Amino acid sequence: YYPYLAKYFSRKEIETENINGKYIIPRIYAHSRSARFFLCREVYESETINYIKKNFNYNGSIIHAGCYWGDHLPALSKIAGKNLNVYAFEPNDLSFKFANKKIKLNNLFNIVIKNCGLGEKKKSTFLKVLDEKGNILGGMTRIEESDNFEIGEKKHKIEIETLDSQIPENTAISIIFLDVESYEENVLRGAINILKKYRPILILEHFEKKNFEKSIIKTLNYSFETRCDNNYIYSFKIH
Repeated sequence: YYPYLAKYFSRKEIETENINGKYIIPRIYAHSRSARFFLCREVYESETINYIKKNFNYNGSIIHAGCYWGDHLPALSKIAGKNLNVYAFEPNDLSFKFANKKIKLNNLFNIVIKNCGLGEKKKSTFLKVLDEKGNILGGMTRIEESDNFEIGEKKHKIEIETLDSQIPENTAISIIFLDVESYEENVLRGAINILKKYRPILILEHFEKKNFEKSIIKTLNYSFETRCDNNYIYSFKIH
């Protein structure tokens, strides 16, 4: 990747595109793994996107939490089509800003995006955006309950909402796609009504068997289906 990308790194914002749409990437994210795919005009997590295309139920919308700088939004918008929505959530202010740029650049009329975190209950907490060495975490930005700081760290105060409170009543959901850096269980517990009513497919990053065995979704008759890229996919099974 790097010889092709070198010319971009002096720019504050980088514009690129692939088969799904146009993208504006903040330069400080340009070294991330996902950004490198887009800068080479490729599709990031193509196995996951193809799985969603094949298994999307056109009777329900999509939820995408931890949408980062909007890398998947053009593809998900195409899949949802004219009659359904993609409900996106991103607590990092910079990532949220660039996700909104993606929405406007591609005229993604069916994206509903909110600048908040998701969890089991409504509360205020902290989002870690710089590590102990002062490095930008980017896509690895994560929620931390403690307001204690190590030298070099930077945390932002954010608001946590529940999915059950943020999705309009009686809105059917087909897929929940989470990239929330080990906060999946908290998000799922805040979506218990959606899970029970609509039984959406769950796409969870790094949510392996050890996570599933103690998760609320096991008690709701979800089972592991397959793995695409770094995402573990669970679906409701009638036993």
